[in-house]
Amino acid sequence: MVIKKNDTKPQYTKGILASFNNKTGPLYVISRAFFAFDTSIIDDNAVILKVELCIHGCGANESSVCVVAWTDGEDGVDYDDYGCVGEVNFGNTSSWISDGYNVIKLNDKGITYINKTGYTYLACREYEHDFLGNPPSGKRLDENRNGLYFADEPGTDRDPYLSITYIVNSKSQDNSVKDSSSTPAFSFTSWVIAVIILLAISRRILR
Repeated sequence: MVIKKNDTKPQYTKGILASFNNKTGPLYVISRAFFAFDTSIIDDNAVILKVELCIHGCGANESSVCVVAWTDGEDGVDYDDYGCVGEVNFGNTSSWISDGYNVIKLNDKGITYINKTGYTYLACREYEHDFLGNPPSGKRLDENRNGLYFADEPGTDRDPYLSITYIVNSKSQDNSVKDSSSTPAFSFTSWVIAVIILLAISRRILR
C-alpha cells in the first residue's frame, strides 16, 4: 500500500475522509481528520453520561466514518500524526449525510477517553476500508469518500462540535440549631445534569 500526503495549506475549511483507488492502478489513498476539544470545563467529579461527536457533511457521502483516539495531538497537526490514530473504535456511523450533521455517539470506551483536565484529541477514519483494513476493490477508481466541514468554515453553523451530557454531585449542609431540642445538623445531596457544547479547536486533514 502506498500512502500519499498532500497537506500544503495551513488550514482547511472542507475536507474528505476517504479510502480509494486512483484511476490508473492499485494506488490506495487514505485521508483522516483530526479534532481537538477543550474539555477541561467538565468538573473533575462529574459522571459523563453521553458524548456525541457532531460533524456537518459536505459533498461526498459514499461510505461510513468511525471515531478513534488521536494519540499525539498536544503539538497540533503535522505529517507524523497520520499514524497517530487509535485502533479502538469509539463509535461509527452506518452511512453519511452531506446536507446536515452526522451524530456519532461514543461508546463506553470513548466516554472514558474524555479528558476532564485538558484537551480531548479525536480522529476520524473512513470505517469500511481504512479502519477495518479492507483494501478498496478492483484496479479502477473505487472511491469511498465522506466530505465534512472544519471549524475554519466562515460562521459557526457548520462547525464540528462535541456534545457532552454529565451529572455532578452537589452536597449541601444545614448547621443551624434553633434550640436545645433541635435535631442534629443534616446534609442533603443534589444531582445536577448538564449538557455542554464544545467547538473544535484544531481541525485539519492529512492525505
